[in-house]
Amino acid sequence: MNRAGPAWVTPLPLVGGRLRTGARHDPPNNFFPATLADVGFANLAGGDYHLAAGSPYSHAGTDGTDIGADLGSLSAATAFAVSGINPAATPAPPTVSITPSGADFGPVAVGGSAARAFTVTNLGGSTVSGTVASEAGQLFTVASGPSFSLPAGASQTIVVQFTPSNATGYGTTIDFTWGTGSVGRVVTGTGTQSPPDQR
Repeated sequence: MNRAGPAWVTPLPLVGGRLRTGARHDPPNNFFPATLADVGFANLAGGDYHLAAGSPYSHAGTDGTDIGADLGSLSAATAFAVSGINPAATPAPPTVSITPSGADFGPVAVGGSAARAFTVTNLGGSTVSGTVASEAGQLFTVASGPSFSLPAGASQTIVVQFTPSNATGYGTTIDFTWGTGSVGRVVTGTGTQSPPDQR
């Protein structure tokens, strides 16, 4: 370094090993601990070279910080250098919750109808879009909310309507589909004859 820059000075450097004797002496305020253990690293054996709180060189710099490299800032700046992915800057993928797990419409008079509601909630960190469809044609229909687009944390109500055509039992699946998945919710209901005085 003397050849490259004869006037170089490193304020308060910390160098492991004993001070060499000779005609040239390093600038004042240089530190030469006899062994690396004398430095007071947080975990020398484990490769953690932060200065421990009890190190004689902790906060001993001219600006009150630790002598040597600012390993905290260095680690933060290079934390994602290998993968190139910063988890904190990458939104979590959509996670969709659909409640309840199913619905029974109970007895419904032929010619009449009944409605039940499902709630779609986006539990992820980015917007999710999808559709809702019935597998039973006109018996069970998606009366409102056949599609959804939900930002993180948002919810939407989906209303399914049951309209029996005969006095018998019915059942089908309501399909919820979005970009990264799908789920079905079973719905059931029973058609009944209307009382004579209501025909």
